[in-house]
Amino acid sequence: EEIQVVDYHNPSALIEASELLSLTDLKGYSVIDFRKDEEFLEGHIPGAIHISPDEVKDPEADVAGMKLDKASVEKILQSKGVQQGTIFVIYDGRMEVDAARLWWILKIYGAKNIRMLTGGLYAYEGAGGKLVKDIVDRIPGDFTFPKDGPDLERDMEQVLAAIDDISYTIVDARSDAEFKCEILSRACTKKGRIPGSVSLDWSYSVNYHGDQKFKSPQELQELFNSKGIYDDKNIITYCRSGVRSAHTTFVLTELLGYQNVFNYDGSWLEWHAMEGAPIELEKDPISN
Repeated sequence: EEIQVVDYHNPSALIEASELLSLTDLKGYSVIDFRKDEEFLEGHIPGAIHISPDEVKDPEADVAGMKLDKASVEKILQSKGVQQGTIFVIYDGRMEVDAARLWWILKIYGAKNIRMLTGGLYAYEGAGGKLVKDIVDRIPGDFTFPKDGPDLERDMEQVLAAIDDISYTIVDARSDAEFKCEILSRACTKKGRIPGSVSLDWSYSVNYHGDQKFKSPQELQELFNSKGIYDDKNIITYCRSGVRSAHTTFVLTELLGYQNVFNYDGSWLEWHAMEGAPIELEKDPISN
């Protein structure tokens, strides 16, 4: 049975490809293609605005991939023609794992009306949508962020404090192999995980080998509960660089309605490089 967006906690956080295709024009919408430059040039949704993941990374940060500051993100959006009061529709070609990163940045800076294209480009093309290569010239927009949005972030100090705080659950959204210390996370020099964290690969929340959409609310709830991730705790998500964990943050807050979920932007890139940060390694199975 087809899952409808209305089944989720916040239906307006998602848009179906069929609904996007039914819009006669995109007036009032900013459809954002959040993929690499070359992917956008190969073909994108008609009328889409291109923002590459690299554009919203802070080049000055000590840790690679940290989010860009609010004023700079606002400038980027204006330069791409985004207007005040717009409805954002964000998509990518990777089951919304990148798109969720932009969702998280826009959300914490106070943007309203952000919708993720469920199933991304795969769903769009599957629904009969045609991609185009033409680039639209845009006049600068007047978009500004209102006051800051919800608190959906924790920093390293706060994560350190949460390790021994029973009101917190720390969720590792990396692959099982990274969590189990079998492989190094890309561009990292140490294996390991944040002590006490629970493993839940971000991709388990989507129909990875199917329609690439999010799993049903029931499946998602069972998945998170099976790992001991309940709504009565504060939840911190992390991964390698805060991208996959932003996806998990989206799933928990928008699709399941969890109240207190926070993405750790620095994630493993920052954690493993910090002098003296506690690191848990995969336990020896014999002593387990």
